[in-house]
Amino acid sequence: MSRAWYSPLDQHQVLDQHQVLTLGTGELKWRTIKCSTPQNYFQHGICINGVLYYPVCTRGRDMIGCFHVRSETFSFIEVETTSIGAVFEGTLINYNGKLGSLISDGGDRFADGESRSIKLLVIGNFEKQEWSKHKYVLPPMWKNVVGRADLHLVGFVGTNDVVLSHPSQVIYYNIETQGVVKVAIQGMGASSKCKFATFLNHMEDLKLTQAFK
Repeated sequence: MSRAWYSPLDQHQVLDQHQVLTLGTGELKWRTIKCSTPQNYFQHGICINGVLYYPVCTRGRDMIGCFHVRSETFSFIEVETTSIGAVFEGTLINYNGKLGSLISDGGDRFADGESRSIKLLVIGNFEKQEWSKHKYVLPPMWKNVVGRADLHLVGFVGTNDVVLSHPSQVIYYNIETQGVVKVAIQGMGASSKCKFATFLNHMEDLKLTQAFK
């Protein structure tokens, strides 16, 4: 998705574009996809079984945008008031093939040593807005392990391990055993201004690497 904002000086108008790049066709070319619904979209989203889910506000309503990769079409699901925080402030995740959200007791997608709990919400039925909600109280050791680090809620590995990331470490929290494991990332200086992204269940694809050469 790309945008151009309006400027009264040079009279550039607002422009929303949705573009798709298809790999494996032998020609790397972006194609514009039309959508009749105006969107004020947010950056974080998750792709599950060929559907890209992302938070979006359209015509003043809070929605979950759905881009169907195979058909290259859009659909939208209205979000109930009680679930808006989970969709827009939490981390959207793939939980066993279902759309879920992780959110801390601070009401967003971040946690630190002072956090007391993490909530998992999983939607079972989009039409009926049936969300199953689970609250996991963090163990007493949490503060000592995490310290002052600001952690980003990334998602689940399997069904039991919550992954939280920081430029200098990755935290694994097991919701069954309440065990906390910290893995330090070596070689990154404390003054580094680089941005980091953590991806779960990543598998290197050499064909994809060759496609961009």
